[in-house]
Amino acid sequence: MTTRSPSPLDLDHATMQRLGRQVADAVAGHLASLRDQRVLTNGLPTATRQRIAAPPDETPVSFDHLLQTLQTDVFSYSARESHPRFMAYVPGCPSFPAVMGDWLATGYNFFAGVWPVAEGPNAVELAVLEWFRQTGRGYQTRMNNVLRAFVESRRRMRQFDRRRAQPGHGASVRPGDRRRNRLGGLVTASNHTVNSIRLRQEAPPSGQRRRLGECDAQP
Repeated sequence: MTTRSPSPLDLDHATMQRLGRQVADAVAGHLASLRDQRVLTNGLPTATRQRIAAPPDETPVSFDHLLQTLQTDVFSYSARESHPRFMAYVPGCPSFPAVMGDWLATGYNFFAGVWPVAEGPNAVELAVLEWFRQTGRGYQTRMNNVLRAFVESRRRMRQFDRRRAQPGHGASVRPGDRRRNRLGGLVTASNHTVNSIRLRQEAPPSGQRRRLGECDAQP
């Protein structure tokens, strides 16, 4: 009886720990230095573009080299959408606890679409919703208030950065950042023009389900 050789993707425990620490360190370093980074870096050099488009190596390449290449040639040329001064459009803002949550969910690879195959994760979701519901009437508004509190914290962060950028505070806003942010917002708006948006509540025809609202957008 022949023994099937293990897949090169089946890593041992020590290797997974080592690689995981490298990724965690890379993300932590990025988030910790976010305020000191540029809001947007573009203008991909020709040499970098050629390296990205080059045929893949025929022989294995170390993970250290791959991660370094991503950080140097790929990640560097992008907008830092979590940056306090990024205002071109509404971005996501992953905190490190949220990153760890995503990592755990991805690593365990739950499918929560049906109860029997993910009773634990589904129970957590129901418990959170029930916790809000037990606070009484208006609980959905309070759920939205959690998001509003997050937006307000972002606003205070921006105010703090503006104070830091004033003379005497030892920090400066790079000259092109504000202009690029404004242009980014204008380009986004011009490419996705919405001519009309209207919300309406319609009485349902007899025998049909009532529609609570409808949003019409014409490109």
